[in-house]
Amino acid sequence: MKFLSVLGIAFICLLVYRLATRTIDATHPDVAQYKCQPGATNRNPSDPNIMRPEGAIRVIRLTDNGEFIDRCELTEALYDLACEQHPGAYGSQRRCRPEAVGLPKLTLLYVHGWKHGSDPDDSDYLNFKKLIDQLAESNKSKKNVVGIYVSWQADVEWLPWIFKNLSFWDKKAVADNIARAGAVTGIVGSVAAFSNSARGRGDQFFAIGHSFGARILFSATSQSIIYETNRSHPGYARGTYKPVKAAADAVILLNPAFEAAHFSFIDGFRRGKKGSEFTSPECSVGNIEDRDEEKFSSDQTPLLLSISSSGDYATRFAFPAGAFLAFDFGRRQRTTIGNYCNFATHILRKTNANGNDCESDEPTRTINSFKAEGLCLVRKKDVDRYQVDNPFMVAETTSDIIEDHNDIWNEKFSIWLLAFVKALERRIEETSQPARN
Repeated sequence: MKFLSVLGIAFICLLVYRLATRTIDATHPDVAQYKCQPGATNRNPSDPNIMRPEGAIRVIRLTDNGEFIDRCELTEALYDLACEQHPGAYGSQRRCRPEAVGLPKLTLLYVHGWKHGSDPDDSDYLNFKKLIDQLAESNKSKKNVVGIYVSWQADVEWLPWIFKNLSFWDKKAVADNIARAGAVTGIVGSVAAFSNSARGRGDQFFAIGHSFGARILFSATSQSIIYETNRSHPGYARGTYKPVKAAADAVILLNPAFEAAHFSFIDGFRRGKKGSEFTSPECSVGNIEDRDEEKFSSDQTPLLLSISSSGDYATRFAFPAGAFLAFDFGRRQRTTIGNYCNFATHILRKTNANGNDCESDEPTRTINSFKAEGLCLVRKKDVDRYQVDNPFMVAETTSDIIEDHNDIWNEKFSIWLLAFVKALERRIEETSQPARN
């Protein structure tokens, strides 16, 4: 009887939580999902008096079902990116600031993770704004820097702090709803149409996701990455891929909260001869083989970088616990990508006092090694792991660099991340230069 009483109380608490989440935290979709229809509460993005880009971060909010809360938010972002485009048959009025005319665009899109939202005082929003401000300052008179902050209801504001962690599994389900809806795929595709380097104008587009935001972003970009990589295949064994360009020039995932199984196909692009050692004993178990087959071009730039910390207990422990409750017992299904050592390709670690333990013979590149701010990102040389220029980078790091699940904006790591993005800028400019001549 006591057991049934406890079970009944737990069920009632869960029911109350679900009902409260669907009412207190409820957000309602815009009636018009296909087109911006300005009303009394928002301005008309086609107003000819608006000079673009306006310099502010564009926030695009989504409901729990992946619909736009205000469709005009996407329109505002796209008009910032397309202010130099011909207005077309409809004569839409878009005006560029004189100082912005003729400059290439650097666009950063960010999808926040668990326990965050779109409030102006949200720590993720403030830190992303700081990153955009720093990039804008370093690119003054050289590039138009545009920030796009994709927001969803990932927090339960009315719950006491101690109980917020119980929303982990509920917010995972919400993230999957949004991923399935395709809105973020549409946002990424729309932004890429105006701002990625494949257009040959010097434009660049980077997408960053954290936690469940990384889960949403990976779902939105992985299909494009797989398609474009297959399209760049040499067409014969042991050949060299043509440089791969996807919708976003690079996708950066920080403490991503998605199953390693979802990454299996992309990991399948990895080739390479046997190395000489393992860094983790459990990774030495299994079929080890030489895969000296297709290679990636020396002009290839990073397409995807995942960084996960050993201090991220949410993905190390809470995620597998949720998988067991859902009867997902397969190792790759219950383990996140950052905690599945067989997929690890890089290590992000501190350098020694002199920094000479991370010297690189490729100072302008980022794909095999990169050093900045006393941190070294270097490709592992473990058995069956090493493939020069493979653009799919899965990095392990430690809690003294990223302390826990939400510590992605600490000063040392955020400065390193800024340096990495700047290095990506330079590298993409170098490899894209012939296309612009």
